[in-house]
Amino acid sequence: MIGILGGTFNPLHNGHILLAKGAAEQCGFEKVLLIPANVPPHKAAPDLAPAEDRLELCRLAAEECGLFEVCDIEIRRQGRSYTSDTLEELTALHPGESFALIMGADMFFTLHQWVRWRDILRLAAICASPREGYQGDFEEYAEMLRAEGGRVLLPRLELPEISSTELRRRLADGGDVSGMIPERLLEYIRRNGLYVKNDG
Repeated sequence: MIGILGGTFNPLHNGHILLAKGAAEQCGFEKVLLIPANVPPHKAAPDLAPAEDRLELCRLAAEECGLFEVCDIEIRRQGRSYTSDTLEELTALHPGESFALIMGADMFFTLHQWVRWRDILRLAAICASPREGYQGDFEEYAEMLRAEGGRVLLPRLELPEISSTELRRRLADGGDVSGMIPERLLEYIRRNGLYVKNDG
């Protein structure tokens, strides 16, 4: 089974990386595809870094972890990035392969609001890690998805609480981001002037 971790990755950080690694280890994924979104359908992104930079951050992470592969399918497709479309394309490209969609707790509980969410359940297993103190019942929601024909995996992972918004704020302010993002990615961000304040 191939794991899929999608998102804006604005920027990719240690929370994403540890979620992908931990899910792969516990659920036995042979690899994890990192798929940066072109334009996220579910949220406004006024400070979204260019797609080529977010793609390069994924490539740098993949160079450090042999488990990861980078897939630019959503960026090449242009427009808004819908998971259902991506899964259909991947299924056509890899006949006979099975997929698992890795996601954080916040995304997990909104899955029933996604475009063509029942098609998503048909095309991939759902893999989400219950978070300590998070509002909502993972098992109850998982049972609802299973009743719709979905396969749900709930690995127990110890994940750091990292906010992309807070990370971008610290990067803009020159604050401390130790433990939040791999050094090679941080170097790329600083070298290319990403997430700096624009006072003009």
